[in-house]
Amino acid sequence: MKRPPSNPSPSNVRIARLEAEVAAGRRTIDVLVARIEREADARPPDRRAFMRAIGQLKATVAARQRDIADREEYYRALFHQSPDAILALDGDGNVLSCNRTAELTFGRHLAELVGQPVHTLFAPQSGAALTGLLWSGFVGVGDAELLVPPERRMGFSVARLAAGELLLVLRDVTQRRRLELELERARRHAGYGRLAAELAAEITNPLSVVVGRLELLRQRPPPDVASLLPVLEVLTEHCRRIDATVGNLRTLGQPRAPRACPVSLADLVARVVGRASPRLQRVRLDVALPDDVSVLVDPEHGELALRNLLLFVAGYMPPDRSLQIRQVEGGRGMVRLSLRGEQACLPDEVVAALGARSRDPARPVDPGLGLGLAIAWVLLTDNGGRLDLEVSPDGGTVLVVGLPGEATAVPAPRAAAPSVLVVDDDQLLCETVSWMLSGRGMNVRTTRTAEDALRLMAAQRFDCVLADLVLPGMDGITMLDEVARRWPEMTDRLVLTTGTSEPAPKGVRLLRKPFDRTRLLEALGLDAPCPR
Repeated sequence: MKRPPSNPSPSNVRIARLEAEVAAGRRTIDVLVARIEREADARPPDRRAFMRAIGQLKATVAARQRDIADREEYYRALFHQSPDAILALDGDGNVLSCNRTAELTFGRHLAELVGQPVHTLFAPQSGAALTGLLWSGFVGVGDAELLVPPERRMGFSVARLAAGELLLVLRDVTQRRRLELELERARRHAGYGRLAAELAAEITNPLSVVVGRLELLRQRPPPDVASLLPVLEVLTEHCRRIDATVGNLRTLGQPRAPRACPVSLADLVARVVGRASPRLQRVRLDVALPDDVSVLVDPEHGELALRNLLLFVAGYMPPDRSLQIRQVEGGRGMVRLSLRGEQACLPDEVVAALGARSRDPARPVDPGLGLGLAIAWVLLTDNGGRLDLEVSPDGGTVLVVGLPGEATAVPAPRAAAPSVLVVDDDQLLCETVSWMLSGRGMNVRTTRTAEDALRLMAAQRFDCVLADLVLPGMDGITMLDEVARRWPEMTDRLVLTTGTSEPAPKGVRLLRKPFDRTRLLEALGLDAPCPR
């Protein structure tokens, strides 16, 4: 028999067990031989039967010895040729033996590893975590990775042997993690490439229309104002498209905190549908919503999110198909709105991403899935809502929007403000804003400086004040501070405008340029479902 090595390994332990079994068999044979000899002394011996029994016993012993040798060779080969690093540890976590892969993994020979505390083979943090697991009696596959200096990452599992020893198996996952990172980086770059292409199309397409129509007007001026109106409508619509794209980028880059208030779900959807872009007009919008349901959401955020989602679904539908908007059953305190596009076929990567984010809403948004979809996800999440993907009975996919709210009566809208003060050094902008508000029956005063505005406010009461952030002399922030000092009740009715994308200072209500009449009225709280 081979002498076992001085440092027992798992295979050596198994071999020792087998040798103990053989020894027990030999003792049994000795007992049987002694019994046979006693019986042979008691009666005339049958030499042939005796020799036959002895031969059978010898054959059994030889077979067991061959089995032990085969198993010993099998376990030694399995132990040393394994692609995983295997270390046998004593109860205190010191290395008893290891295979060749472990020697290569740690860059040390067996003699250098034997007797070493196992935690010293890993980075300090990983070694401390492994020691804690071993002392806690952990058995099984670890859910973390151990770091072997300088940068090798190892998955691991722990087994406990009957003799109180431990078996630590390590699998090198460094290359796999590196490939996963490379794949994620490539996927992210591809996503940003799709985003850049989408942005280019969203801006250059309407810009081409605007430039083309202006060139046409320059070459062939219309004979009268009536002939000019259709062209102006086209220019206005495409300028709005560009403005919406810029607004989407601003929202994605610097989202503001939502100002939620009760909003009629039917009115919210009606405003989105009423401003339907040409891409929504290519499908048939089928809206059927109750009038007594309200949601708690920032009106601007809600409109932008719903608009982006409707455009997203419509983009994957054939022309002249039905896009249904319905309220569906939801959880307590949550109103759910389904967007179901007839024959809508979403890409597999979008379905997979939406499904994963439905299960884990905290996952980051990938803008590569589409600018509109990413922004809708951010806005819904910020307002306490969510976006789910469900399968319809006909096998199609349905987007389900969830928003906080319940079936309650919507509060009555505020009365229109009778007087507004506009402060801006751009005279043309003042005239435009005056035209927007005067058309709604409001009294509008304009001035170019904050100092003149304060003098007017001292002489006359205004229900709302719209002032530019950058003014000659006193700026908008300083004017707001002065208004708060002299007329505290006017603080909530003063709105500042800006053309930059800088975040709004704390406590300042900001309206970003460019804006249309609807956004202006909502910012001033004159035609919005709740005060801005």
